[in-house]
Amino acid sequence: MLSIECPHCGLVKQMPAEQMPDHEVELQCPKCTNTFEFDPIVASLVAADKPQPRQSPAASDPPPENRPAAAVQVARKKPQRTDMLRIGELFSRSWGAFKDRIWTLLGINLLGILLVIGAALLAQSGSNLLMKFSAGSAVGQILAVLIIACVAFLAVTWIVAASLYAIVEKTGIKESLGLGLSRVLAFFWLFFLITLIIGGGYGLLILPGILFTIWFFFAQYVLAAEDQRGMDALLKSKEYVRGHGWAVLGRLLLLMLIFLPLGFIPLVGPFLSILLGPFSLVYYNEIYQDLRQLKPDVAVPGGTGLKTVFIGLGIVGILALPVAAYLSAGPEARQAASLLVGMATEDFQFQTGALPRDSQLPAENQQPTSVTRKPITEKNPLDDLMVYVYALNYKGKITLNGEEFYVIKGDPDRNYNYSTGGALTYGKNLFQVDYRALPDPWKLELRIKIYKPNWQTGDRTVFKEWVLEDRGGTKSFEIDIRPEQLEKS
Repeated sequence: MLSIECPHCGLVKQMPAEQMPDHEVELQCPKCTNTFEFDPIVASLVAADKPQPRQSPAASDPPPENRPAAAVQVARKKPQRTDMLRIGELFSRSWGAFKDRIWTLLGINLLGILLVIGAALLAQSGSNLLMKFSAGSAVGQILAVLIIACVAFLAVTWIVAASLYAIVEKTGIKESLGLGLSRVLAFFWLFFLITLIIGGGYGLLILPGILFTIWFFFAQYVLAAEDQRGMDALLKSKEYVRGHGWAVLGRLLLLMLIFLPLGFIPLVGPFLSILLGPFSLVYYNEIYQDLRQLKPDVAVPGGTGLKTVFIGLGIVGILALPVAAYLSAGPEARQAASLLVGMATEDFQFQTGALPRDSQLPAENQQPTSVTRKPITEKNPLDDLMVYVYALNYKGKITLNGEEFYVIKGDPDRNYNYSTGGALTYGKNLFQVDYRALPDPWKLELRIKIYKPNWQTGDRTVFKEWVLEDRGGTKSFEIDIRPEQLEKS
């Protein structure tokens, strides 16, 4: 008798050796209906090595020729498939597997939603505490955002890993969550590599990103089913897909084209999305299992050199993304981006103490400032009264009380910031502005502001402010400064 064990569910059946053919066959398990390869010759050699107890035939046993057919169905060995499953059979298998695992998957996903909400609230509390200790600085804001992102990403990674194990290993909710938690760092690293390489591929003129998506799509299933980690999982996924790229792409696009409109159906769309997510994971697993059957002996190709190439391409592509976005944007968008960067840089310098508000280090083509930093206890309060000038897309000159105060050089789309103290006197102070707009500006602004800063708290008391946004001309502005004004402020 030969023992035949199903590798999928573990069912063991006994079958007379004389009823088995003399070649490898494909068997179908009557319990789980999965098929697998069985070699009678290898099984006979294994059985011969095991000591067999002598048994007398029972009187009730019928002769071999009168015995009923074995429970395991035997078929003549089929030629090795070279094509993937047909679309109809793929959906049929996916739907059957989804029905078997639906409550487990929905339970894990519901727990995942609650977990992500809880993690976000916890991270928000921690970030608020961090912001409090950092006094609301830009560094504190960046750290707070990073903390929230990392905690949320870890929570999502755990739930995705648990769902994959529930599908691949057919485990329950508790066991799936345990398996996902034990591999959460491995999945975290894998998803980081996938994001880096595929995201970088899209930064390299789109087409490499599409190719990388098809190649590395099944890396998470390789990790769950075969415990191949990191770049090994990505490269093994690539080997499974090799030779079937178009077929895989078609199956991925087909599911997207079917499911994407369903999510936009009014009222029922959000509920359908809750079901479509787990079904998609089951569907992708069936594609992966199909590829695995087509290539049962796939090995991880290459060495560290190939892994380094893909990681390097991802890094280059990620760095190229902002450059490509800037170059593909229109002139107005590029000008707005330059202005926002300048404003963000100034704000960061102010919050970190590098510069006080409304002042900026001079650039090569900008007039150097004569800002003097004096404590608020200086005897002359006028020294703490600041004059701030901001100019965008203007050229001209500003005089104060008849003397040249500031020259606006007027480079296109460059914002000029100038701040100085000790320039004003008690009584009337007269500003005269001779200015003209540069050709074809996307925005015009010329601002003069008189204010007194509090060097300890960072607050400002604004006494006067003038704003010009026209095409140019000559304008005069006057401010009367009295000692009692400064003392009150």
